[in-house]
Amino acid sequence: MPQVKDGVEDVSRAYVLYITTTIFTAGTLITTAARIGTKLKCKLRLGIDDWLIMLGAALNIVADCFDYKATASGFGRHAMFLSEEDLIEAAKYSQLAVGVANWAIGVVKLSVCFFLLNLIRGTHKRFRWAIYVMIALTCSFTLIGAILWGTQARPLAKLWDPRIPGTRGSTEDFLIVVYIVYAFGCFTDVFYALSPVYFLWSVQLEWKKKLPIMLLTGVAMLVVVVAVLNIIFARDFLDQEDITWALINEFVCDIIERNFSTMVANLPALWLLVMRLRRRYTTYQSKGSQNTRSGYLPPRLAMSHVDQRSTVTGGTGKAQVSTHALDGHEMTDFSDNSHLLRNLPQYPTVAAHRIHVQTDVEVQDEPRNGPMPQDGRLDV
Repeated sequence: MPQVKDGVEDVSRAYVLYITTTIFTAGTLITTAARIGTKLKCKLRLGIDDWLIMLGAALNIVADCFDYKATASGFGRHAMFLSEEDLIEAAKYSQLAVGVANWAIGVVKLSVCFFLLNLIRGTHKRFRWAIYVMIALTCSFTLIGAILWGTQARPLAKLWDPRIPGTRGSTEDFLIVVYIVYAFGCFTDVFYALSPVYFLWSVQLEWKKKLPIMLLTGVAMLVVVVAVLNIIFARDFLDQEDITWALINEFVCDIIERNFSTMVANLPALWLLVMRLRRRYTTYQSKGSQNTRSGYLPPRLAMSHVDQRSTVTGGTGKAQVSTHALDGHEMTDFSDNSHLLRNLPQYPTVAAHRIHVQTDVEVQDEPRNGPMPQDGRLDV
């Protein structure tokens, strides 16, 4: 039967913290690893957004480890049932988690900014400047949050250990700063969630391609909901006597917000990478099935595959080749196909040692057995 002291029952909600931290830590690890692994699989260069998301995920995992340690020390129980050492340990690691979480959230938001810049490329000049402003604001608020957290007490250890001589700032003043930082976080989350809808709506792109990106970025609105709950529960910071119990809801929302932000930031990038990998696989399968049936693709089949043409007409004895540049990832090379024409006695051997699939070819040459008729034509 649980112990009772001063009418308060000794119960523990540590399981809530353990379950929440485990689920969202796993989500952060899986989505980040899938994003980076898929990009490496596609042999693509990692961008600034990728490096930032890896840093943000690492910081989130460090903060999650601090939350685990705080919970193991007694966070989730009433302070009156904890020993002095356990209470100090729980307060210490919970405060360290808050400090690291500030940097984790800021880095993840920067990753989203650079992802959006990469997505719009050279379009939407005004929107690019808006993102630059968001980058500056995110850096500023992250730095301000770190400074305010680090200056709550002098020395900093006084923040969790009241036995250490020193001074500690007013909790009411710190709460005001918390409201400001959380409010800015809500604003940026709304911006990141809805901005892709703004610049993708008018893009000349199939809806089946741009709608998933809109929906995946729109999931960030759920992060806004959690951020609002963070603001609502922030007043629990005022309860310094039973802080290991009073701040459970606040810490659950904080764990969800920063880890879920990382997961949401990974989803659009992961979607684009999976679609690109799928296109490559489909192209590879298509080419492989054609090569299996015929052993090779003669020029006629190669040209008809992309709705192009090659002709041989009487002329000057010189080959004229015109090439149209298309997607390099879908180009297929064929070497020395001239033997296909050697079995035709009345027509020339074409010295075309390298022909691309996506090429228009016109060849003029003089036949061995005299000029061809003026209307003579051979489709290669």
